[in-house]
Amino acid sequence: MAARAPIPAVSASDGTVRVELRGFEIDARSITVRWIEPLVDDVPAQSLPPGISRMPGPGEAVLSPGLLALGVTAEELGFEPSDAGSGPGGAIGEQGLATLDEPMAWVRPVEDRTLTDRAVAVARFSTMAEAQHLRDQGLPLEDPLSPGAPLPSPSQMQFFVLLALVLPAFLLLLFSCRARSEARTRRSETLLRLGVRDSRVRQVLMIETLALALLGCIPAAALYLLAGARINHLPFTDTVFVQCALALPGGVVATVVLGSLAVIAVLSVTVPLTASLRAERAEKTSAWRIVPALAGVVLMCGSLAFGADGATLYGAGVLSAALGIPLAAPLLASLLSKAWRKRTPRPSVWVATARVGIRPRTLSATASLLSVMVLLGSVALSVGAAWAGERARSHDDSPLVVVANWVDPRPGDTQRLVRNLDELFAGLVVLPLRQGGQYGQVAYADSCASLRPVAAQLGGDPCSPDGGLADGAAQILDQMMLEVSFTTAPPPDVGSGDVLVLTDGHAPMTAVYRAGKGLAAFNPAQVSGDLTTWNPATGWVISGGLSALLILGTAVVRELIERSRSAFADRGRLARLGLLPADALSVGRWSVLIPVLAVVPLGYLCGLAASLGGTSISLTTYTPVWISLAALGAVAVTWAAAWVGSLVAPQDSDLTGRT
Repeated sequence: MAARAPIPAVSASDGTVRVELRGFEIDARSITVRWIEPLVDDVPAQSLPPGISRMPGPGEAVLSPGLLALGVTAEELGFEPSDAGSGPGGAIGEQGLATLDEPMAWVRPVEDRTLTDRAVAVARFSTMAEAQHLRDQGLPLEDPLSPGAPLPSPSQMQFFVLLALVLPAFLLLLFSCRARSEARTRRSETLLRLGVRDSRVRQVLMIETLALALLGCIPAAALYLLAGARINHLPFTDTVFVQCALALPGGVVATVVLGSLAVIAVLSVTVPLTASLRAERAEKTSAWRIVPALAGVVLMCGSLAFGADGATLYGAGVLSAALGIPLAAPLLASLLSKAWRKRTPRPSVWVATARVGIRPRTLSATASLLSVMVLLGSVALSVGAAWAGERARSHDDSPLVVVANWVDPRPGDTQRLVRNLDELFAGLVVLPLRQGGQYGQVAYADSCASLRPVAAQLGGDPCSPDGGLADGAAQILDQMMLEVSFTTAPPPDVGSGDVLVLTDGHAPMTAVYRAGKGLAAFNPAQVSGDLTTWNPATGWVISGGLSALLILGTAVVRELIERSRSAFADRGRLARLGLLPADALSVGRWSVLIPVLAVVPLGYLCGLAASLGGTSISLTTYTPVWISLAALGAVAVTWAAAWVGSLVAPQDSDLTGRT
């Protein structure tokens, strides 16, 4: 996107084109309209925006494929169609688009209109090489002229990747590399008894783990290199990428593979080594482990105090909670096991609590993953609810109130706009707007009686007995942050046409935009009804949440399989303690359930905080019922899986006699 960033001219006389950014909304989606005006007779190629092969004619518009796909045409917006684009059918080429579905248009004013000196004088548009230099200089990847990028910002993207891919993948690697294997345990015990140094045994374990990891990393990297260039869409994102936009260079893929192998190598040598299972010591936990998760809850809830400016605080809270849950899990599992052990009369539960107390880090792995799933699932559910609400609200049919402005105003512009709007609405009031007042702009009317054509919009007769605004009408205008003053001589304009349009009905914003045909840089903005616009980050959070749940779900399944095999393998040892076979299998199930019951409430609390905190930045809808059902469902499914897994574990008589 930085490749289409305009390079401003040193002075207005050095510019070759003028550019002015405007837009409007259709069904809660921002439509970007970039106005362009030549300042020289023959505009050089480098002064043309990317995706445009030549300057469009006066009054013509070049539309993007994404805008055309929404059913919008140049004629519908009041322009003449142009084939000046380098894309199919003369549309804007993909070189000038962030995504193939980006809704935007390049428009040139009609012959006798100009963008005036208020527009940006541009010497040229940047090339890809310059774009890289601009990135190095700190220029954001979004188009600096865009009111709302069609993609999340780079910082948002980095956060999504970290939270939805890197963190779940790291947890999967962490618990997989620390998994217990009967064969590896027996081999390491034998080597230690033979006097082999710990470092040598760890090297053997690392080589074995890396060999297994290579079997997965190399095919995965090859598959990505083959398929990455063909992927142009992610579920729920409403985004169609340009060709190869999601393809990383081979060097970057190799770096990711090597980095993954390095992480695996480090994790594989951190497994505790003991010469015998009997020599295993109790794992220590400390109270500080709960601090990051609780800090995350405080940050997420604290973001409510900052409103729309609390996005960074909210993101830091979600990340702190996601990282803090695995840290806090051993502590919570240990505390619950100690409390439960003193009160349970059942031998199998007592043994399970003792095991959790000795090995809280190992046995809380499933609970950690499940609780992070509850947190990220809560975010995805809450964002999904907000996304569904946005789609439903985008069809708001309440009477329109629009603030519109344009440049290079001429006498008779407002009257022509009124005539065009009269065809759309039975009741219509158009008032001049000037700067000032408590909301930054004041609308001027001759008298209160001039507002009566839109009395239905203002809650009845807008006039009080003394000729001023009625309290109900004043309250409605205040809710829309509008101020009306009565005078027959409003202040003069300051180089732009600004009007307030009050109506008694609803019409498509494309029709309102068409009413401004011929006005340079016409810019209507709706100020009534639900003004929620489409947030490009919404679909990415849902897609990222599903990716995280898939990765973490894989890790949970792997942990449950390991726990079921471990439970079956321990039957012989537990039988020597006098437990019946059914009780011995029950120890394995409770060894999974006790940490889950201890840690999932923390994930549930973090999920509620994430759902609530996200409302401050219009990212989520608070959904405590759905989050509660998801947490209860996660516990129920885990318990059922552990119960079934202990029954269907493979029979291996050799395991029952080993200590």
